[in-house]
Amino acid sequence: AELVESQLVLRHADTYIFKHALIQDTAYESLLKRTRQEYHSRIAKALEEGFGEQAEVESELLAHHLEAAGAERLEDAVQAWLAAAERAQASSSNEEAVSHVRRGLALVSSLPASSVQVQLELRLQIMLGTSLSALQGYAAEEVELAFARADALCGQLGPTPERFWVLWGLWAFYLVQGTHTKGLGFAERMLELATEQQDELLLLEAHFSLGLSYFYIGDDLPRARAHLEWVVERYDAERHHGAALLSGRQSVGVTSRSVAALVCFQMGAIDVAIERHEQALALSDELDHAVSRAYALGCATWFQLYMRDHAKARAFSDQTVELSQEQSFAWWLVLGTILGGSALAGLGEAGAAERIEQSLGPWRQTGSGFTMPYFLGLLSDAYQGEGRLHEAESRLEEALELAFSSGERFFEAELQRMRGTQRLLQAADDVEAIAMAEASFERAMATARVQGARSWSLRAATSLGGLRIRQGRGDEAR
Repeated sequence: AELVESQLVLRHADTYIFKHALIQDTAYESLLKRTRQEYHSRIAKALEEGFGEQAEVESELLAHHLEAAGAERLEDAVQAWLAAAERAQASSSNEEAVSHVRRGLALVSSLPASSVQVQLELRLQIMLGTSLSALQGYAAEEVELAFARADALCGQLGPTPERFWVLWGLWAFYLVQGTHTKGLGFAERMLELATEQQDELLLLEAHFSLGLSYFYIGDDLPRARAHLEWVVERYDAERHHGAALLSGRQSVGVTSRSVAALVCFQMGAIDVAIERHEQALALSDELDHAVSRAYALGCATWFQLYMRDHAKARAFSDQTVELSQEQSFAWWLVLGTILGGSALAGLGEAGAAERIEQSLGPWRQTGSGFTMPYFLGLLSDAYQGEGRLHEAESRLEEALELAFSSGERFFEAELQRMRGTQRLLQAADDVEAIAMAEASFERAMATARVQGARSWSLRAATSLGGLRIRQGRGDEAR
């Protein structure tokens, strides 16, 4: 009462606040450390017992008081920072989640060595890797460090439910890095583990991971489609989306449909591809989950580029970029910018090639090596549209070399067809150039047939047929 009368403390309803932060700091520092810890402990206990559900909502506040309560409540403080991070991650507040996780990790090493300490650090490291993936990209160095540490912690614990998600994080890292053989190995281990546990959610994630890996490798599109359709047929938003909210990962219902659209297009199943494309967008809108929506929009841009509808691709690209800027999704921001540059090139707008070129550096800075053969192909096409044939040829040769060295071959047939087209543009009347172009078209058709990529085969056949008609070999074109 005296403090209120002196106006050092102000009362608002049932709440008291200091008139100035300096007064509060002075009063706080004047307390003995043990007294401060006791007050913090009492406040934490009130939050835990007296406010019930509010304690869960105010998990960050609870964590702060538990941490300040001293060694006796240290384990509870780590648990509270973990809970605060989970709440932030569920609302797509990944920067906030990372901040909370780091507070928890700073404390966990002070706990007595035990399986409880290892389990807590494991959960924190998995959450750190997942949140950083959304912010920095799946192949960022810090992401690898988090999941590698989590893998080592799993080794200390033996069989643990978290093992699957550690494998998932390492699979995503190596996939996006462009180390596809290694990534595929982790995906296969995920399927083995999910099958052993007969866990429906884990099976969905494992089949999607295999489908995506096989898509990028490109040699067996029917197998990629089989894994993805396995997920599409079994995913149920009511039963399965909660896991995406809790984990901070994108919804497997959205990702499976988004990638299935690309795979089905390449296989020539255009009607199914359009259906999956539309389903992915509708589901991501229904779920209202930011990282899932970014995935759907980015893949929708890619799909419309496949369809050669550059106006729609540009619209989806703009949405991808806008959402990524709002949510600080660095990886999706760069992808949306690159694909948007290709859409602008298709619309004949100047400077499109430069936009793609300038974005490839930031893409590599996220640690991403995958998709580069495709991006370089888009860049080559943009340069070609601007009449810069030397740059177009250079980027196309780089794309083909990278597709071979990385084992990422899903766009290889199209790159070979593009090589044939460029040779004709550079020397339309040169007999040797025509022969080389014809060989490129035939090689593209052969590659596409082996992969099951009917759309790429048809495009190459159309280019070869056009060449033969120009040569007066119309009978062979048919």
